[in-house]
Amino acid sequence: MNFLDYLQKEYSKDVYEKLINEFDKERTYSFILNTIKYDETFVSDIIYKKHPYIDNAYYSKQSLGNDYRFYNGVFYIQDAASMMISKFLDVNENDIILDMCAAPGGKSIDIAIKLKNNGVLISNDINYSRAKILSNNIENYGFSNVFVTCNDFEKIYKFYNKKFSKIILDAPCSGSFMFRKNEFAKEDWTQEKVKKYSFMQENLLEYAYYMLQDGGTLYYSTCSLSKQENENQIEKFLNKHEDLELIDLNKDNEFVNGDKNIGIYIMPYLFECEGQYICLIKKHCKTSIFFNNINFSNVKMKELNFLNFKNLYKTDNGIYGFNNVINLKYFNVLRYGLKILDIENKKIKPSLALSRYLDNDSAIKLTYDEFKQYISGQQLNINKENGYYIVSYNNINLGFIKVSNNKGNNLYPKKLRCFL
Repeated sequence: MNFLDYLQKEYSKDVYEKLINEFDKERTYSFILNTIKYDETFVSDIIYKKHPYIDNAYYSKQSLGNDYRFYNGVFYIQDAASMMISKFLDVNENDIILDMCAAPGGKSIDIAIKLKNNGVLISNDINYSRAKILSNNIENYGFSNVFVTCNDFEKIYKFYNKKFSKIILDAPCSGSFMFRKNEFAKEDWTQEKVKKYSFMQENLLEYAYYMLQDGGTLYYSTCSLSKQENENQIEKFLNKHEDLELIDLNKDNEFVNGDKNIGIYIMPYLFECEGQYICLIKKHCKTSIFFNNINFSNVKMKELNFLNFKNLYKTDNGIYGFNNVINLKYFNVLRYGLKILDIENKKIKPSLALSRYLDNDSAIKLTYDEFKQYISGQQLNINKENGYYIVSYNNINLGFIKVSNNKGNNLYPKKLRCFL
Protein backbone atom coordinates (compact mmCIF):
# COMPACT_ATOMS: atom_id res chain seq x y z
CA MET A 1 0.00 0.00 0.00
CA ASN A 2 1.42 3.40 -0.96
CA PHE A 3 1.09 6.49 1.20
CA LEU A 4 -1.90 8.05 -0.55
CA ASP A 5 -3.84 4.78 -0.38
CA TYR A 6 -3.00 4.61 3.31
CA LEU A 7 -4.29 8.16 3.88
CA GLN A 8 -7.53 7.41 2.03
CA LYS A 9 -8.06 4.32 4.17
CA GLU A 10 -7.30 5.99 7.51
CA TYR A 11 -8.99 9.38 7.14
CA SER A 12 -12.40 10.70 6.17
CA LYS A 13 -12.96 11.82 2.59
CA ASP A 14 -13.10 15.46 3.69
CA VAL A 15 -9.77 15.33 5.58
CA TYR A 16 -8.11 13.31 2.81
CA GLU A 17 -9.07 15.79 0.11
CA LYS A 18 -7.92 18.76 2.18
CA LEU A 19 -4.56 17.09 2.81
CA ILE A 20 -4.05 16.21 -0.85
CA ASN A 21 -4.76 19.81 -1.76
CA GLU A 22 -2.09 20.98 0.73
CA PHE A 23 0.56 18.65 -0.68
CA ASP A 24 0.50 20.63 -3.93
CA LYS A 25 1.15 23.97 -2.23
CA GLU A 26 4.52 25.55 -1.56
CA ARG A 27 6.08 25.15 1.88
CA THR A 28 5.76 27.93 4.44
CA TYR A 29 8.53 29.94 6.14
CA SER A 30 8.29 30.77 9.82
CA PHE A 31 10.57 31.63 12.71
CA ILE A 32 10.49 32.14 16.47
CA LEU A 33 12.08 35.22 18.06
CA ASN A 34 14.54 35.02 20.96
CA THR A 35 12.63 37.35 23.27
CA ILE A 36 15.13 36.90 26.10
CA LYS A 37 17.22 39.55 24.34
CA TYR A 38 15.32 40.86 21.32
CA ASP A 39 11.94 42.32 20.46
CA GLU A 40 9.92 42.58 17.26
CA THR A 41 11.79 45.66 16.05
CA PHE A 42 14.84 43.49 15.31
CA VAL A 43 12.94 41.45 12.71
CA SER A 44 10.26 43.85 11.47
CA ASP A 45 11.67 43.85 7.93
CA ILE A 46 11.14 40.09 7.46
CA ILE A 47 7.74 39.68 9.14
CA TYR A 48 4.92 38.76 6.80
CA LYS A 49 2.40 38.15 9.60
CA LYS A 50 2.20 36.84 13.16
CA HIS A 51 1.74 33.22 14.17
CA PRO A 52 -1.93 32.66 15.13
CA TYR A 53 -1.06 31.09 18.52
CA ILE A 54 2.55 31.92 19.49
CA ASP A 55 3.26 35.52 20.52
CA ASN A 56 6.95 35.50 19.61
CA ALA A 57 6.58 33.61 16.30
CA TYR A 58 6.10 34.97 12.80
CA TYR A 59 5.83 34.09 9.13
CA SER A 60 8.12 35.35 6.41
CA LYS A 61 7.67 35.30 2.65
CA GLN A 62 11.27 34.25 2.10
CA SER A 63 13.76 31.61 3.12
CA LEU A 64 15.85 32.96 6.01
CA GLY A 65 18.74 30.52 6.18
CA ASN A 66 21.25 33.11 4.99
CA ASP A 67 20.04 35.94 7.23
CA TYR A 68 22.83 36.92 9.66
CA ARG A 69 20.28 37.26 12.49
CA PHE A 70 19.46 33.55 12.21
CA TYR A 71 22.99 32.35 12.91
CA ASN A 72 23.61 35.07 15.50
CA GLY A 73 20.89 34.04 17.92
CA VAL A 74 18.10 36.51 17.13
CA PHE A 75 15.61 33.97 15.78
CA TYR A 76 15.28 30.26 14.99
CA ILE A 77 13.74 28.97 11.76
CA GLN A 78 11.06 26.40 12.56
CA ASP A 79 7.82 25.01 11.20
CA ALA A 80 4.82 26.83 12.65
CA ALA A 81 3.25 23.57 13.88
CA SER A 82 6.40 22.52 15.76
CA MET A 83 6.28 25.80 17.68
CA MET A 84 2.96 24.81 19.24
CA ILE A 85 4.89 23.33 22.15
CA SER A 86 5.14 26.96 23.34
CA LYS A 87 1.34 27.09 23.51
CA PHE A 88 0.67 23.74 25.14
CA LEU A 89 3.60 23.09 27.50
CA ASP A 90 3.42 25.35 30.53
CA VAL A 91 6.85 25.85 32.12
CA ASN A 92 8.05 27.58 35.28
CA GLU A 93 11.39 28.61 36.72
CA ASN A 94 11.67 25.50 38.94
CA ASP A 95 11.20 22.98 36.13
CA ILE A 96 13.75 20.30 35.35
CA ILE A 97 12.98 19.41 31.74
CA LEU A 98 14.28 16.65 29.50
CA ASP A 99 14.04 16.86 25.71
CA MET A 100 14.74 13.25 24.75
CA CYS A 101 15.16 13.50 20.96
CA ALA A 102 16.02 17.16 20.59
CA ALA A 103 18.16 17.59 17.45
CA PRO A 104 18.33 19.91 15.63
CA GLY A 105 16.97 21.84 18.62
CA GLY A 106 13.79 23.70 17.70
CA LYS A 107 11.61 22.61 20.61
CA SER A 108 14.48 22.96 23.08
CA ILE A 109 15.05 26.52 21.87
CA ASP A 110 11.32 27.30 22.14
CA ILE A 111 11.21 26.08 25.74
CA ALA A 112 14.54 27.67 26.71
CA ILE A 113 13.18 31.03 25.56
CA LYS A 114 10.16 30.52 27.84
CA LEU A 115 12.39 29.53 30.77
CA LYS A 116 14.44 32.76 30.43
CA ASN A 117 17.59 31.07 31.79
CA ASN A 118 15.73 29.66 34.81
CA GLY A 119 15.27 25.98 35.69
CA VAL A 120 17.16 23.24 33.89
CA LEU A 121 16.74 21.86 30.38
CA ILE A 122 18.61 18.74 29.29
CA SER A 123 18.58 18.62 25.51
CA ASN A 124 19.56 15.16 24.23
CA ASP A 125 20.07 13.31 20.99
CA ILE A 126 21.24 9.70 20.62
CA ASN A 127 23.22 10.40 17.43
CA TYR A 128 26.55 12.13 18.07
CA SER A 129 26.70 14.08 14.80
CA ARG A 130 23.15 15.32 15.36
CA ALA A 131 23.97 16.13 18.99
CA LYS A 132 26.88 18.28 17.78
CA ILE A 133 24.50 20.22 15.51
CA LEU A 134 22.13 20.54 18.45
CA SER A 135 24.95 21.89 20.63
CA ASN A 136 25.96 24.42 17.97
CA ASN A 137 22.36 25.65 17.65
CA ILE A 138 22.03 26.01 21.43
CA GLU A 139 25.35 27.89 21.56
CA ASN A 140 23.99 30.56 19.22
CA TYR A 141 21.47 31.68 21.84
CA GLY A 142 23.72 31.88 24.91
CA PHE A 143 21.37 29.94 27.19
CA SER A 144 22.85 29.40 30.66
CA ASN A 145 20.45 26.64 31.77
CA VAL A 146 20.67 24.16 28.86
CA PHE A 147 22.80 21.02 29.03
CA VAL A 148 23.36 19.23 25.71
CA THR A 149 23.83 15.45 25.95
CA CYS A 150 24.24 12.44 23.68
CA ASN A 151 22.68 9.34 25.23
CA ASP A 152 20.72 6.18 24.52
CA PHE A 153 18.07 6.16 27.25
CA GLU A 154 17.81 2.40 27.17
CA LYS A 155 21.17 2.43 28.96
CA ILE A 156 20.58 5.16 31.54
CA TYR A 157 16.86 5.68 32.19
CA LYS A 158 16.90 3.56 35.37
CA PHE A 159 19.28 6.02 37.00
CA TYR A 160 16.75 8.84 36.62
CA ASN A 161 13.57 7.53 38.18
CA LYS A 162 11.06 10.40 38.61
CA LYS A 163 13.71 13.08 38.14
CA PHE A 164 12.06 15.32 35.54
CA SER A 165 9.08 17.60 36.02
CA LYS A 166 8.48 17.76 32.28
CA ILE A 167 9.62 15.54 29.41
CA ILE A 168 9.48 16.33 25.70
CA LEU A 169 9.37 13.35 23.36
CA ASP A 170 9.34 14.60 19.79
CA ALA A 171 9.56 11.03 18.64
CA PRO A 172 11.42 9.63 15.63
CA CYS A 173 8.77 8.86 13.02
CA SER A 174 8.02 8.14 9.37
CA GLY A 175 7.73 11.89 8.72
CA SER A 176 4.71 12.06 6.44
CA PHE A 177 3.86 15.64 7.43
CA MET A 178 7.18 16.66 5.89
CA PHE A 179 6.46 15.41 2.37
CA ARG A 180 5.86 18.90 1.03
CA LYS A 181 9.38 19.84 2.13
CA ASN A 182 10.98 16.57 1.07
CA GLU A 183 9.69 14.80 -2.04
CA PHE A 184 12.09 11.90 -1.54
CA ALA A 185 10.56 11.15 1.87
CA LYS A 186 7.18 10.67 0.20
CA GLU A 187 8.58 8.12 -2.22
CA ASP A 188 10.48 6.39 0.59
CA TRP A 189 7.41 5.90 2.83
CA THR A 190 6.41 2.31 3.62
CA GLN A 191 4.29 0.61 6.24
CA GLU A 192 7.39 -1.27 7.32
CA LYS A 193 9.00 2.05 8.19
CA VAL A 194 5.92 2.96 10.23
CA LYS A 195 6.21 -0.33 12.13
CA LYS A 196 9.92 0.24 12.78
CA TYR A 197 9.35 3.68 14.25
CA SER A 198 6.32 2.49 16.23
CA PHE A 199 8.55 0.01 18.05
CA MET A 200 11.08 2.75 18.85
CA GLN A 201 8.33 5.10 20.06
CA GLU A 202 6.87 2.45 22.35
CA ASN A 203 10.22 1.98 24.09
CA LEU A 204 10.92 5.71 24.36
CA LEU A 205 7.51 6.27 25.94
CA GLU A 206 8.29 3.68 28.62
CA TYR A 207 11.63 5.34 29.40
CA ALA A 208 9.85 8.70 29.63
CA TYR A 209 7.24 7.27 32.01
CA TYR A 210 9.94 5.96 34.33
CA MET A 211 11.85 9.28 34.38
CA LEU A 212 8.78 11.53 34.77
CA GLN A 213 8.01 12.87 38.23
CA ASP A 214 4.67 12.25 39.90
CA GLY A 215 2.67 15.30 38.90
CA GLY A 216 4.90 15.81 35.85
CA THR A 217 3.86 16.36 32.23
CA LEU A 218 4.87 14.47 29.09
CA TYR A 219 4.67 16.25 25.73
CA TYR A 220 4.52 13.71 22.88
CA SER A 221 4.63 14.72 19.22
CA THR A 222 5.42 13.37 15.77
CA CYS A 223 5.50 14.81 12.26
CA SER A 224 3.57 11.75 11.02
CA LEU A 225 0.04 11.22 9.76
CA SER A 226 0.20 7.50 10.62
CA LYS A 227 -2.24 6.70 13.42
CA GLN A 228 -0.11 3.73 14.41
CA GLU A 229 2.56 6.21 15.49
CA ASN A 230 0.12 8.62 17.09
CA GLU A 231 -3.20 7.98 18.83
CA ASN A 232 -2.89 4.18 18.57
CA GLN A 233 0.54 4.39 20.17
CA ILE A 234 -0.68 6.66 22.96
CA GLU A 235 -3.76 4.54 23.62
CA LYS A 236 -1.51 1.52 24.29
CA PHE A 237 0.67 3.65 26.52
CA LEU A 238 -2.26 4.94 28.57
CA ASN A 239 -3.67 1.42 28.98
CA LYS A 240 -0.37 0.28 30.50
CA HIS A 241 -0.32 2.96 33.19
CA GLU A 242 -3.37 3.79 35.28
CA ASP A 243 -1.73 6.87 36.79
CA LEU A 244 -1.65 8.74 33.45
CA GLU A 245 -4.23 11.30 32.37
CA LEU A 246 -4.66 12.70 28.86
CA ILE A 247 -4.95 16.50 28.81
CA ASP A 248 -7.56 18.00 26.47
CA LEU A 249 -5.80 20.28 23.96
CA ASN A 250 -8.86 21.03 21.85
CA LYS A 251 -11.34 22.65 24.22
CA ASP A 252 -12.18 25.32 21.66
CA ASN A 253 -12.43 22.79 18.81
CA GLU A 254 -9.72 24.55 16.79
CA PHE A 255 -7.80 21.41 15.75
CA VAL A 256 -8.51 17.91 14.45
CA ASN A 257 -9.00 15.37 17.22
CA GLY A 258 -7.27 12.03 17.00
CA ASP A 259 -9.42 8.89 17.15
CA LYS A 260 -11.17 8.59 20.53
CA ASN A 261 -10.05 12.18 21.20
CA ILE A 262 -6.51 10.97 21.90
CA GLY A 263 -4.33 13.93 21.06
CA ILE A 264 -4.75 16.41 18.22
CA TYR A 265 -3.55 16.92 14.67
CA ILE A 266 -2.28 20.35 13.64
CA MET A 267 -3.27 19.99 10.00
CA PRO A 268 -1.63 22.19 7.34
CA TYR A 269 -5.04 23.32 6.13
CA LEU A 270 -5.89 24.80 9.57
CA PHE A 271 -3.17 27.44 9.35
CA GLU A 272 0.11 27.83 7.48
CA CYS A 273 2.32 24.97 8.65
CA GLU A 274 3.61 21.52 7.69
CA GLY A 275 1.76 19.70 10.48
CA GLN A 276 2.18 17.79 13.76
CA TYR A 277 0.47 15.24 15.94
CA ILE A 278 0.53 16.36 19.60
CA CYS A 279 -0.68 15.03 22.91
CA LEU A 280 -0.07 16.08 26.51
CA ILE A 281 -0.10 13.55 29.34
CA LYS A 282 -0.16 14.19 33.10
CA LYS A 283 1.21 11.76 35.67
CA HIS A 284 -0.82 11.67 38.89
CA CYS A 285 0.34 12.13 42.51
CA LYS A 286 1.90 15.58 42.49
CA THR A 287 5.03 16.00 44.59
CA SER A 288 7.51 18.82 45.09
CA ILE A 289 10.11 19.55 42.41
CA PHE A 290 13.27 17.48 42.87
CA PHE A 291 16.65 19.18 42.83
CA ASN A 292 19.91 17.34 43.39
CA ASN A 293 22.65 19.88 44.03
CA ILE A 294 25.72 18.05 42.86
CA ASN A 295 29.05 19.33 44.19
CA PHE A 296 30.90 20.00 40.94
CA SER A 297 34.55 21.05 41.11
CA ASN A 298 34.15 24.82 41.23
CA VAL A 299 36.51 27.02 39.27
CA LYS A 300 37.63 30.07 41.22
CA MET A 301 38.13 32.96 38.83
CA LYS A 302 37.52 36.46 40.18
CA GLU A 303 36.94 37.89 36.72
CA LEU A 304 33.88 35.62 36.28
CA ASN A 305 32.17 36.59 39.54
CA PHE A 306 30.06 39.28 37.82
CA LEU A 307 28.11 36.53 36.07
CA ASN A 308 26.67 35.38 39.41
CA PHE A 309 26.43 31.68 38.56
CA LYS A 310 26.16 29.28 41.48
CA ASN A 311 28.49 26.83 39.75
CA LEU A 312 31.49 27.15 37.45
CA TYR A 313 32.65 23.88 35.90
CA LYS A 314 35.87 23.28 34.01
CA THR A 315 36.27 20.72 31.22
CA ASP A 316 39.18 20.07 28.86
CA ASN A 317 37.79 22.52 26.32
CA GLY A 318 36.30 25.28 28.44
CA ILE A 319 34.64 26.71 31.52
CA TYR A 320 30.87 26.64 31.92
CA GLY A 321 28.51 28.50 34.22
CA PHE A 322 25.12 27.32 35.47
CA ASN A 323 22.83 27.39 38.46
CA ASN A 324 20.54 24.42 39.18
CA VAL A 325 21.47 20.95 37.94
CA ILE A 326 20.57 17.34 38.53
CA ASN A 327 23.03 14.49 38.88
CA LEU A 328 24.56 14.15 35.41
CA LYS A 329 26.83 11.24 36.29
CA TYR A 330 25.27 8.89 33.73
CA PHE A 331 24.90 11.42 30.90
CA ASN A 332 27.41 11.99 28.13
CA VAL A 333 27.39 15.79 28.35
CA LEU A 334 28.43 17.93 25.39
CA ARG A 335 27.51 21.28 26.93
CA TYR A 336 27.16 22.28 30.61
CA GLY A 337 24.88 25.32 30.57
CA LEU A 338 26.59 28.49 29.34
CA LYS A 339 30.08 28.10 27.95
CA ILE A 340 31.95 31.13 29.26
CA LEU A 341 35.51 30.46 28.16
CA ASP A 342 37.11 28.33 25.45
CA ILE A 343 40.32 26.46 26.27
CA GLU A 344 42.43 25.40 23.32
CA ASN A 345 46.11 24.40 23.54
CA LYS A 346 46.13 25.81 27.10
CA LYS A 347 45.03 29.22 25.75
CA ILE A 348 41.87 30.76 27.19
CA LYS A 349 39.49 33.08 25.33
CA PRO A 350 35.85 34.11 25.80
CA SER A 351 33.32 31.86 24.07
CA LEU A 352 30.80 32.71 21.41
CA ALA A 353 27.95 31.69 23.74
CA LEU A 354 29.04 34.27 26.32
CA SER A 355 28.67 37.06 23.76
CA ARG A 356 25.14 35.85 23.03
CA TYR A 357 24.29 35.71 26.74
CA LEU A 358 25.50 39.19 27.72
CA ASP A 359 23.56 42.33 26.95
CA ASN A 360 24.46 44.85 24.29
CA ASP A 361 25.31 47.85 26.46
CA SER A 362 29.10 47.52 26.43
CA ALA A 363 29.50 46.12 22.89
CA ILE A 364 31.45 47.93 20.18
CA LYS A 365 28.91 49.00 17.56
CA LEU A 366 30.04 48.14 14.04
CA THR A 367 29.20 49.99 10.84
CA TYR A 368 27.80 47.96 7.96
CA ASP A 369 31.22 47.79 6.28
CA GLU A 370 32.83 46.67 9.55
CA PHE A 371 30.04 44.11 10.01
CA LYS A 372 30.83 42.64 6.57
CA GLN A 373 34.51 42.50 7.48
CA TYR A 374 33.79 40.82 10.79
CA ILE A 375 31.48 38.05 9.59
CA SER A 376 33.92 37.23 6.79
CA GLY A 377 36.71 36.75 9.37
CA GLN A 378 38.76 39.87 8.64
CA GLN A 379 40.74 41.93 11.12
CA LEU A 380 39.23 45.24 12.29
CA ASN A 381 40.82 48.58 13.17
CA ILE A 382 39.68 49.24 16.76
CA ASN A 383 40.94 52.16 18.86
CA LYS A 384 40.64 50.51 22.28
CA GLU A 385 42.89 49.35 25.06
CA ASN A 386 44.25 45.83 24.61
CA GLY A 387 41.79 43.11 25.62
CA TYR A 388 38.65 41.24 24.59
CA TYR A 389 35.52 43.07 23.42
CA ILE A 390 32.08 42.11 22.16
CA VAL A 391 31.17 43.56 18.78
CA SER A 392 27.60 44.08 17.58
CA TYR A 393 25.66 45.17 14.55
CA ASN A 394 22.16 46.66 14.75
CA ASN A 395 22.33 45.99 18.53
CA ILE A 396 22.82 42.24 17.91
CA ASN A 397 25.86 40.73 19.59
CA LEU A 398 27.96 38.91 17.00
CA GLY A 399 30.97 37.68 18.97
CA PHE A 400 34.34 38.75 20.34
CA ILE A 401 37.46 40.43 19.06
CA LYS A 402 40.86 40.59 20.77
CA VAL A 403 42.32 44.08 20.52
CA SER A 404 46.08 44.38 20.39
CA ASN A 405 47.78 47.64 19.36
CA ASN A 406 44.51 49.00 17.91
CA LYS A 407 43.98 45.88 15.79
CA GLY A 408 40.92 43.74 16.43
CA ASN A 409 41.80 40.09 15.90
CA ASN A 410 38.65 38.33 14.76
CA LEU A 411 37.25 35.54 17.00
CA TYR A 412 34.10 34.93 14.97
CA PRO A 413 33.89 31.13 14.47
CA LYS A 414 34.91 29.86 11.05
CA LYS A 415 31.74 27.74 10.88
CA LEU A 416 29.64 30.95 10.83
CA ARG A 417 31.74 33.08 8.50
CA CYS A 418 30.19 34.24 5.26
CA PHE A 419 30.69 36.91 2.62
CA LEU A 420 28.02 39.44 1.74
